[in-house]
Amino acid sequence: SDLRMVTKENRNEYVDRYVDFLLNKAIENQFGSFSKGFWRVCSRLCRVSSRTSLFHPKELMAIASGCATFDLMEIREVAEYVNGYHETHRNIVWFWDILSKFGDTLKKKFLVFLTGSDRIPITGIKSMKFFIQRADCGRGGDRLPAAHTCFNVLDLPDYSTHGTLRDKLILAITHTSGFGLV
Repeated sequence: SDLRMVTKENRNEYVDRYVDFLLNKAIENQFGSFSKGFWRVCSRLCRVSSRTSLFHPKELMAIASGCATFDLMEIREVAEYVNGYHETHRNIVWFWDILSKFGDTLKKKFLVFLTGSDRIPITGIKSMKFFIQRADCGRGGDRLPAAHTCFNVLDLPDYSTHGTLRDKLILAITHTSGFGLV
């Protein structure tokens, strides 16, 4: 509403007002909606009713983006098997053996491959569902494992050897690009 010309004397005031407009006033409605939704989720997740005074920055980060540390073998406890697989099936036993021997880097890559994220929700892996389903190997067992990240489903071909399963799984998880969100 102030239609003054910008001069050398008032340029700092102009910049301050412009920045305030861009970072605060122009997004006030959108930020209000975001804040309302954020606190609706946080109050349910953390069973809190007051605002940021209850959280340290790292805790807020964990709520917003999930936990970076996890025990990937917890997936085994919540995994469900589909299309002919069961907990004692040869490929499933091999799969868990291979996964248990992965270092931190490969475990994180596997989590990205399976879920699309390198983090787990703050509620933990046990709050998620995972499915491992038997898939056709293709001719000569050349098909790689595939993942449906929206549903946490792993299509695991029925390979004939432990080594083939390990090699194909590592190839699949190290050469995936996903949506580039992580």
